[in-house]
Amino acid sequence: MNAPGGRRTAALLASLTLALATLAAATPAHASAAREVLDESAKKHGTATWHDRTLDLTIESRSGDSVSRVREAQVEESNDPGGGHRTFMEFVGPADVQGTLYLHLQPADGEEQEWLYSPQARRPRRVTPGQSDETSTGAELGYRAVAALTRALAWTDASADATLRGDETLDGRACRVVRVVPRDATRGAGYDVWIGADDLLVHKLVPLGGEPPLPKEILLGEYETIAGHATPRVIDVVGPDGAWRTIFRLADIHYDKGLGDGAFSLSRLNRGR
Repeated sequence: MNAPGGRRTAALLASLTLALATLAAATPAHASAAREVLDESAKKHGTATWHDRTLDLTIESRSGDSVSRVREAQVEESNDPGGGHRTFMEFVGPADVQGTLYLHLQPADGEEQEWLYSPQARRPRRVTPGQSDETSTGAELGYRAVAALTRALAWTDASADATLRGDETLDGRACRVVRVVPRDATRGAGYDVWIGADDLLVHKLVPLGGEPPLPKEILLGEYETIAGHATPRVIDVVGPDGAWRTIFRLADIHYDKGLGDGAFSLSRLNRGR
């Protein structure tokens, strides 16, 4: 006859074995469901299927409920095959930043680069990726977060793992929460993505880990479908401590304009336009 302690141990091992087997069986299903949600969203809305776009951008820097600064810029962007992304920005107002240029290069494989050109210096200088530069554009470089979410939504099953985290309510809207983690660590730690259960639109992203300062969250709203692409006209990037935020308002958006490599070249930055 087995001792009571032996029976308890055997029962505990049996329970643990059953739990592990259940988890192993559930994990692929959760991954499949997560990928299905992402694919359905992408197919319905064409969120990241565009090649390039141009837009006008208004940038509001906020501290609490107060607007501390407003700037305006013209933006050109390109999505490269395999997950790369390029951004060229020209600040057009106010006067103290007029003519400032910003170039962000994030290849699918390779080193990320950020460059700034100011009319006063008359030459471009390289900025450490992720560095805030209060002398030139400050929190406005947070547009890199907008570019990052575009890349994240373009990650395929081959380039990122996706798992279903559960269901949550966001501002009264039922959402599926999907965790997307790139298999290449150089692309960042990934995001938790809130996707509307009814409309399949992306309403919120929360960055996972990585180098600070990272946004606390990125909120997307006021969607409009333009040339078959669901486009958030308002993107709210909330600072890590929630005390500040940068709100991007997009206007005059045009997709697939045929922008060439020259639009995102250092030679263009060197010319100062």
